[in-house]
Amino acid sequence: MNDSPAEGLEPDGASGRQCERFQGDAPESERCPAPAQFTIGRHVYFPILVCTAHLGLALLQAPNVLWPPEITRLK
Repeated sequence: MNDSPAEGLEPDGASGRQCERFQGDAPESERCPAPAQFTIGRHVYFPILVCTAHLGLALLQAPNVLWPPEITRLK
């Protein structure tokens, strides 16, 4: 895990970035209201911003996650 801020992203407190995952599996589920704590690098796509609760789930289910995972903690 890399503790330096993700390239091109401001620290969470400054940017107000929100977790990009949804609460629940239904199509009408709401976005997670938690602030993003991590970015997960992916092939071709932009990194995923996730909170601590969705970190493991995103690593397992998100498309094109790099292996070994590139996880960066937002400060």
